[in-house]
Amino acid sequence: MEPELFKPKKRVIIFIDGSNLFHGLWSCYKTHILDIQELGQKLCLANRDLKQIRYYYSPFIKQINPRMYVIQQKYIETIKKYPNVVVVEGKYVRKPIILKKETMAKIKPYVRADELWAYIEKGIDVKIAVDMIALTGSYDTAILVSGDSDFVPVINELNTLKKSVQVAMFMNDDRKCYDLKEHSKSIIRLDYIIPSILKKQKAAKK
Repeated sequence: MEPELFKPKKRVIIFIDGSNLFHGLWSCYKTHILDIQELGQKLCLANRDLKQIRYYYSPFIKQINPRMYVIQQKYIETIKKYPNVVVVEGKYVRKPIILKKETMAKIKPYVRADELWAYIEKGIDVKIAVDMIALTGSYDTAILVSGDSDFVPVINELNTLKKSVQVAMFMNDDRKCYDLKEHSKSIIRLDYIIPSILKKQKAAKK
């Protein structure tokens, strides 16, 4: 039997749903900024080999939310400097808001139907799922940072492929997803990890 000391470390790739993390951080801690390298190390643990951190996001629409656009872009430029971080960009698309006839009748004097629209994030969950499958030869364990139940099918597929999948999610806010909990063999609570990272960030600024 090969001694533990000489066994190769398990390879890890972390897949981060940037929007989920971004909004979860604000909901729980009233901040949007988190040291992604520190998060990666805490998720990976010292006995495993962190190969890559993949951060998926969609840029805010500058004309609609200029303040958040600037905050987000500064953060993206910061994390791009890390050699093991890969940033994958999606987009927001404009979609009409469909309301019930009764509701439309009530608001008709104040707003036209063609004025009811919103921007939604498009394709990020698909990009993450595709990459988790495409990169199976590059990792032994995938860590998904998200609370989105849309990832249940890809988790099931990876379980079929005998790949280890851990899901890191917020458990102390309304973004928790029971479907993910039921289909994941390992759940990592971000609310156990993030406070110490934020404390370290705050101390570094003093």
